[in-house]
Amino acid sequence: MKQNGFRVMSTTFMIAALSVLLLACGNSSTNGSGDGETTAAATSNDSQAAAENTGQEEVAEADNTSETKKFKDWTGHEVEVPTHPQRVIYHGEVTGDLLALGVVPVGILKTEGTVYDDQVADAEDVGFPISVEKSLSLNPDLIIFSNDDETQYEQISKVAPTVTFNSFWPLEERMRFLGGLLGKKQEAEDWLAAHAKATEDMWSQLRANGLKEDETASVFTMYPGNRLFVMAGAGLPQLLYGPGGMKPPLKSKRYWMKK
Repeated sequence: MKQNGFRVMSTTFMIAALSVLLLACGNSSTNGSGDGETTAAATSNDSQAAAENTGQEEVAEADNTSETKKFKDWTGHEVEVPTHPQRVIYHGEVTGDLLALGVVPVGILKTEGTVYDDQVADAEDVGFPISVEKSLSLNPDLIIFSNDDETQYEQISKVAPTVTFNSFWPLEERMRFLGGLLGKKQEAEDWLAAHAKATEDMWSQLRANGLKEDETASVFTMYPGNRLFVMAGAGLPQLLYGPGGMKPPLKSKRYWMKK
């Protein structure tokens, strides 16, 4: 029993450590070290499919000299946005998605204890729910709002062009949506290629160190108010239960397969 417990703990620590390496790999690829050759042939088809799945639609494709473009967001708003925004507020989870594309927001929903705390040290906390006054003080040229609350959207969209975004989409859909929005399409494809390779290498290394094909894992998250959630389709499970990964327990698996 002790030996099995030690092996499970070792595997858990390895997944956590190697997951951090995946983040580092993703950030380095944004700076030009990603292997673009692996995605050159598939980029066009994959991007089109992801756009259809997420609801992303660039209504008018801007050329390199255009200052703005029309963009259709998650909840159907057609918004005139900067082609290359410089002062972005991001309100929601997965702030790391923007950082992976080389975009450091001027305002975020701040949480402490993330692997990218140092990268957002200068970003202002815009609060929860998002503060109109604080957002206005940051003089943003784009707000990315991870929420479908129309009342909040109407208020915040008066500050700057505002696009809704679903932070619970699968990673590939999120990155391609943001790549299209932020003028970072190729950077998104390069990052995804590097991340896929790093993920494959991580699982191969774990298998070589004793992780078996049929092993299961559960992910629990404690939310404010002492609410305990079994995570099945968002966050860490997207990596944990992805290709080459571990298996969810039966009840989580049923939910996972519906996603």
